[in-house]
Amino acid sequence: MNIHFLEQIAKSIPDVSQRYFKQIYVYDYKYGNSVERFSEAHSFPYININIKLSQLIQDTPIKLRTYQITGALQQLIDAYSDKVICLDYYELLFEPSLAVDPLLLIKNISRNKTLIVSWRGKIADNTFIHAEPGHPEYKKYLMQDTYIIK
Repeated sequence: MNIHFLEQIAKSIPDVSQRYFKQIYVYDYKYGNSVERFSEAHSFPYININIKLSQLIQDTPIKLRTYQITGALQQLIDAYSDKVICLDYYELLFEPSLAVDPLLLIKNISRNKTLIVSWRGKIADNTFIHAEPGHPEYKKYLMQDTYIIK
């Protein structure tokens, strides 16, 4: 764990919470657990999206999941009255059969709550990179409307 990341997250919340899109991405590739530790230290909800979302959609037929994924994620976030939510392990959202744009989905949800998101991909040239070229989940996203801690 890196104390520097925890301090930066705490300092960024007041400013980011005033924005239209309230999202803080933490690029903690080396340690990988700063968002979870931050949530514990500040008593903010921590959601492992892969586990919680898969539990919500497991009984939904595969062909119908693309229609329910957005609502299911919103339901997970709305289950907490807190203004700040910590998100981690959301690789499931990159599953091609779900046909969603994970970062756009998170961005839209961040209009109502400040989301602290652990970015486990790479960052290069002002771009988020998920997976490696050639992988079915490979995606590149321009960093827009985000606050990044790295």
